[in-house]
Amino acid sequence: MFQERAENIKSFDGNELFFRVYTPAKKEQRESKLDGVVLAVHGFGEHSGRYAHVARAVCSKNLAFAIFDIRGHGKSGPTRGDAENLHAMVLDVIFMTNHVKEILGLTKQKNSFFGLFGHSFGSLLATYAAAHLADSCPPLFLSSPCYGVKQNIPVWKKFLATKVAKFLPNLVAPIGIPPNSLSNNPENNEAARHDHLILTHITARMGSTFLGALDEKKIVQAIRLIRAPATVVAASDDKLVKIEVTKKCVPYFSHNDSSFKVIEGAGHEIFNETEQCRSQAISDLLKWIEKSG
Repeated sequence: MFQERAENIKSFDGNELFFRVYTPAKKEQRESKLDGVVLAVHGFGEHSGRYAHVARAVCSKNLAFAIFDIRGHGKSGPTRGDAENLHAMVLDVIFMTNHVKEILGLTKQKNSFFGLFGHSFGSLLATYAAAHLADSCPPLFLSSPCYGVKQNIPVWKKFLATKVAKFLPNLVAPIGIPPNSLSNNPENNEAARHDHLILTHITARMGSTFLGALDEKKIVQAIRLIRAPATVVAASDDKLVKIEVTKKCVPYFSHNDSSFKVIEGAGHEIFNETEQCRSQAISDLLKWIEKSG
């Protein structure tokens, strides 16, 4: 059993981010305090409401699960489908890292666990944030990290993002991610198709932000700066990101406790996969908590 609390939080620049915290349900007030928290950063186009089942698993370990709608996604500002730049999105992750520690009292509580979990584009944002956090960076769990895009981006979309965005930043274009490419679980893909909070269109400026974040040299440079252990879990049948780029980047995680694993038969959304792959992904997440705690 777990309980959810949701609210709008003003980020570093006053922009409102929709924020959820899941905590274990307690029958009595005198029950033990939380043993820590996992802060999650969701993927591009999706939203925080798609992780309740992951939160349930984390809460079963007497931990809180915190997650927010990243800038321009879900119920977060400034405008749906838009974000000023990558810098602002990364600073949101750093801001939320500090905010979550503060509200759950982890800054005063010794021996409590704090971990940063990212999925897909959220893994990429977490990677950049971790490089800036330096010695204060928590352990990382990065699932299906978006270090390279598998599907070909049409030339006209690249033109919008690289040229037009400077003059018409709010021009809107479709994302074009087929729901069937999300996973090998038809039920998940169909649910995503009808989820009105999943983005279908973004601004040219958001497209520019996304493409700019995928610079492999910048990604490797960021990974080299990360001092915390990273657990990277990829999907063998990922139709959205290039697993070969992930494999290429993983060796640059220098911490001795870092690890890499591929879930065979899984599609991109490993936590929304068919039961066997989904159970494996959740098991890997809980093992990461146990190992890092």
